[in-house]
Amino acid sequence: MTFKEVKEKHPVILSSDHDTTFSEYGFQHGEGWLPLIDDLCNDIEKYCEKMKIKIPVVSQVKQKLGGLRFYLIDRSDATISRMIHQAETVSYHVCESCGLPGHLGQKKLLATLCDPCRRDFGKDGKTRTMEESTWGE
Repeated sequence: MTFKEVKEKHPVILSSDHDTTFSEYGFQHGEGWLPLIDDLCNDIEKYCEKMKIKIPVVSQVKQKLGGLRFYLIDRSDATISRMIHQAETVSYHVCESCGLPGHLGQKKLLATLCDPCRRDFGKDGKTRTMEESTWGE
């Protein structure tokens, strides 16, 4: 799964038609969390269809302090907030880079990575695999 595929699969919630950090910078995390983002978007979209409410639009999707942050323009629905909180909690157990089980580093690198990705971190001169090549430089 690629950043582009996830955006194309969820054109409403991951819209770039608004003046948001997401429309300017895209996903600000590694590829390993894309299945988690895809599942979250699916759950939110299904819930909105069931409840006959408008699908919200993301304002920012990023890694912060080793975990996923998924911000919406309007986050007033309690059920959607719980869905987001659950995905953010799960992200602390999924390698941000490759998607395998990972753990939050506590020393030099505050990121959720598996051991092989943590060992390889920064060897290629990049800080992470990001949608935007200039992010994080």
